[in-house]
Amino acid sequence: MRLIIRLILLVLALSGAAPGEEKSPSTLLVLNKGHRGSTRPSELAIVDPATGHVTARIPTGMESHEVAVTPDGRLAVVTNTGPYSDPGHTLSVIDLKARKEIHRVDLGPLPNPHGIAWHDGKFYFTAEGARLIARYDPATDSVDWMMGVGQNSIHMLVFSKDGKKIFTANRGSGSVGVVSPSPVGGPGGGRPGGLSGEAPGGGPGGGRQGGGLGGRSPGGPSQVLIPVKAGPEGIDVTPDGAQVWVGCRGAISIIDAVGDQVIGTIETGGGGVNRIKFAPDGKRALATHMGPLIVLDVASRKEIKRIDTGGGGSSILITPDGKQAYIGMTEKDKVAVVDLDKLEVVSTLETGEGPDGMAWVGR
Repeated sequence: MRLIIRLILLVLALSGAAPGEEKSPSTLLVLNKGHRGSTRPSELAIVDPATGHVTARIPTGMESHEVAVTPDGRLAVVTNTGPYSDPGHTLSVIDLKARKEIHRVDLGPLPNPHGIAWHDGKFYFTAEGARLIARYDPATDSVDWMMGVGQNSIHMLVFSKDGKKIFTANRGSGSVGVVSPSPVGGPGGGRPGGLSGEAPGGGPGGGRQGGGLGGRSPGGPSQVLIPVKAGPEGIDVTPDGAQVWVGCRGAISIIDAVGDQVIGTIETGGGGVNRIKFAPDGKRALATHMGPLIVLDVASRKEIKRIDTGGGGSSILITPDGKQAYIGMTEKDKVAVVDLDKLEVVSTLETGEGPDGMAWVGR
């Protein structure tokens, strides 16, 4: 059975659109994680952006938080974070064409997987409970690399534009981690081969800076820790690759993506900035917190407007054409649709209970 699963995953991971094949229409994916204490599994809602209607619902794990998709739109991987009192330790692998979960990856000693990103054929994710980042290869159905970061609540991660760095928002330690890829075999130097043995540093919670699995680091992975404002969570890289913006409590820390140091701060007031996203042209940034959506001019670092979404915000997705943004309002069970020319909410979607992580398929 496991061999069959691996063959299916290999085909999906390696397949691309054939020359001349018609592109599928754009699709919005919304991860409805549910509310704290719910006994129902989360679900991935497939939404038609033209109508706002949910066309399919795919059950995942408990309290699933984030989702990433392959560039061809065939495969999605969901982090089943679970409640922190009873940590989840799985990934849901979803065939988007068949619209079903085809595999549940057991992460064993890597509890609370959260942030996830696709890069160069593999999915990189944070494991908050183990204080590390790891990599899942769908072609081999294995976690083939992991690296201890040694920071608390490694919440989200993003890649530099050239793919040579991973930036992590370490919510519980007030820092941003910068992991430099090794010359051979991708980022880090953790021993490949899945989840045998303990997590870096001797089990969950003991990640050792710059370690890799069991402290072995062939290829010389390195890590820089950048102190930022308290509670860093939302994180994104400017489209030109020059800066990393990190949402913190009442402020946004701006990091030089080359020099790996804080070069500026934008005071936002209020609570924690939980997500940040840049428009494709790099001129504007959107930031969510418990209040209105914050629209910022990137060049001047000045606030342009605050947009009342009707329920704060916990996630952001900007369409590839830069015309619209979707704002997940987890507590309100709604997604606000924002026109980025008019800078106003034009509609709301009801995709399910507790909408959180989102992804876009198509153009």
